[in-house]
Amino acid sequence: LSEEYPADEQTYKEYLRYIVQQYPGVGYWELGNEADYSKFWGDTPQNYARFVTLSSIEIKSLCPACKVGISLTNPAQGASWLNAIVGVCDDIDFLDLHHYQSSTMSELELFEASSLTAWKASCPGKEIISTETGLPSVPVIFKGETWVLGTSEQKQAQDIIKDFTMMFNAGYSKIYNYLIDHDFVAGEADIFESIGV
Repeated sequence: LSEEYPADEQTYKEYLRYIVQQYPGVGYWELGNEADYSKFWGDTPQNYARFVTLSSIEIKSLCPACKVGISLTNPAQGASWLNAIVGVCDDIDFLDLHHYQSSTMSELELFEASSLTAWKASCPGKEIISTETGLPSVPVIFKGETWVLGTSEQKQAQDIIKDFTMMFNAGYSKIYNYLIDHDFVAGEADIFESIGV
């Protein structure tokens, strides 16, 4: 969405209104998935923030009780994303901050600089959830980092319990997950997420 293309923006708003009206029972609306990951959002953090504001206004005009939120790959994002989202905190109700770890995380990882603490301080009172949390089944290279864990579902389940406990303690209110992601690294690794909450 851009100020240069008002017709496209109007078309998007009409589409958004149509979608919200088609699903009157939906109470949570998440604006995109992992916006800080270039495969999902190819524009700037500032334009994503603008997209969030525009979308939130439209959704809440039709459904004042609906919750509107954003999705990022994990809490430890650079200043550009934090600064952009801080500017629209009043337009959102929740932050969906994903966690995929190379090993069982430490509490320090959750509270390091420009991490979860920064988000909580910058957008106080906003619900923090994770719709994606998991551990790979075999060593893989993802985003330039080698992720190494035990190769059994039992080991993953044990680590996930520890991770979830630390996430709840850190301030997450909800953690959603699915059973197995076979496409995490196609043909190489599954993410077993067999501990549901």
